[in-house]
Amino acid sequence: MRPSQAFHTMSSSAEELEPWLPIYDNMRAARERLRLSLHGEEQEDHVEKTKDGPMRTFSLPSGKELRIAQDTSSGAGTGAVVWDAAWHLFNWLCQGGWLHSCTSAIELGSGTGVVAIAMRLAGVPNVVATDGSQSLCEMCRANGLLNGVSLTVIRHEWGTDTDEIIAACSERDRQCSPLIVLSDLLYDHAPGPADALERSLRALIARGGCRMLVASWKARTHREESFMQRFEDLGAVLPTEHCADGVCIGALQLASV
Repeated sequence: MRPSQAFHTMSSSAEELEPWLPIYDNMRAARERLRLSLHGEEQEDHVEKTKDGPMRTFSLPSGKELRIAQDTSSGAGTGAVVWDAAWHLFNWLCQGGWLHSCTSAIELGSGTGVVAIAMRLAGVPNVVATDGSQSLCEMCRANGLLNGVSLTVIRHEWGTDTDEIIAACSERDRQCSPLIVLSDLLYDHAPGPADALERSLRALIARGGCRMLVASWKARTHREESFMQRFEDLGAVLPTEHCADGVCIGALQLASV
């Protein structure tokens, strides 16, 4: 039975898990630092009303300020606002040190661009943001300019060709970025969208170069993490981390680079 058909938690022997224990310990430490920092002033955010709609402002761990324009008007779609899972994902990456030596990153389903822009502000030199909606791609690009950073923004529908994304990651070796992130894309819905998302991820990972896939999601049905089990054949699916606000974070450590 496919992992996507059976909602279960991966079980492994002690010998199989041993190589990944340092990574898991790092994740647990990052979660604790995140839990503490979210209650401090450095992670404070607020919503400002502007003529273009609500503007959310975040204070990054570095002290930099991140401003994100949102669209809460009818018909704008769920991707036009910042959700808890996005901010938890970025903080988890920062607190765990995953961005320190990251040369490039890909985000699927970028929406407002908050995670992609935050990664650029954190020092990742090349971030490729993608979304299936042209209007959200334009919003993401505009929010990047608002924060003084350049992003490569690509309209990508899951399950379609990924060559443009790969080219944006590295024109020289045509490999995937070391890091792929997903924020609040995992829902307990019909298999079609999940299957398409899996095809895009596998196509990207197959190009080589990817070291880590990290996803965050709101625990709505407590079955969302089954999506990560689809990739057990590619590496180690690390134990799910449970953050505040009902947000969960899962990661896949790739078996080879």
